[in-house]
Amino acid sequence: MNKEVSGLMVAYNAATTIERALESALEQVDHLIMVDDGSQDGTARLARRFSAQCIEVIELKENRGIGFARQVAVDHLSRPIGCWLDADDIWLLERISRLKEVIDKGADYAFDEAEVYNEESQTKLCDARFPDFLLEQDGLLHQFGRNYLPTLGHPMAKKEALKRVGYKEGFRQAEDYDHLIRALLNQFEIKLLCGSSYREYCSPNSASRDLTRQNEYSKKSLEQINYECVIQRLKQSCLPTNVKDAVFMFFLVRRESWLKLKTYAEARVVEYSESSDVWLYFFFLGVSLFHAREVENSMKYFERALKSYVTPEVLNNIAACKKFLGLNYEVQINEALASKPDYLDALTNKRTSKIVVTNVPLRNFTHRGRYSEGRISV
Repeated sequence: MNKEVSGLMVAYNAATTIERALESALEQVDHLIMVDDGSQDGTARLARRFSAQCIEVIELKENRGIGFARQVAVDHLSRPIGCWLDADDIWLLERISRLKEVIDKGADYAFDEAEVYNEESQTKLCDARFPDFLLEQDGLLHQFGRNYLPTLGHPMAKKEALKRVGYKEGFRQAEDYDHLIRALLNQFEIKLLCGSSYREYCSPNSASRDLTRQNEYSKKSLEQINYECVIQRLKQSCLPTNVKDAVFMFFLVRRESWLKLKTYAEARVVEYSESSDVWLYFFFLGVSLFHAREVENSMKYFERALKSYVTPEVLNNIAACKKFLGLNYEVQINEALASKPDYLDALTNKRTSKIVVTNVPLRNFTHRGRYSEGRISV
């Protein structure tokens, strides 16, 4: 058992899974802090069945939300390192030793990949793997404009980093994302370890499956960040200029900062008028103008983007503009669907009265596990 590491857990009405989670943790650590966030199903009582010396149970009188509860756990952390485990998941063998090796080499945070299991059938669904671009130097800065990229979760981290960055009380979801991007801004050293030593169980009722709420809190997190700080952090990075621009424009879209997006994209259109990437600046300029209800100008920039690069999202957005203006849009919407038959925005525009513009370029993969295969650990 490693005497430098404490397990960290938040639980809420987790009576059906808490014993499984704790058993997996106590195979690798001899101390775990569990914050019961106002459960009413006996979660804390079940946790106390384990040795009192092993499990430090902290009961909150009412449900305060996961951000508040995580901070309580961090506040009680006395050992130099903490490692997160959700109350419905498990650590796989040797997780602590694998991650601690990375921490011992100087990292402030160590994340690994996960295997995803179906809670009801107890069968493996997939491996949630890191996209290759996250593994590149400064690749984690993509998190500022992550276009539904799954959040990195369940890290091992130094106490100093956890306490300095902290968790925010008002967050009932996306608290781990908020913590991560503030750790990135504060330039803590974050390492990604390929390979799974964590099993994540999912069910129809999993909080992480509520994408509407996830996006709501992610937006709230980004709105609390000074955008000049993000610009400065990107400037200091080694990412290519076009990637820095794309990340920052994604960031502005997710904050719904349409005027700032318009100003930024306009300047880049002039600067990179001869670049093969100019379509992206036209695209974002069109998005910003659409949301400002300058729809005719918006369509002009989407059409200029299309001349540089034919993509289904540009076709859809031209169709959306035409639909808004009362023009025939069937050609563009059918071309978009011919290119991507399951394109939700295009299907919505074709089948309903709604008018939907795609705000960021489409991703080609539905989850991070399909980005690459056969990598070795780093």
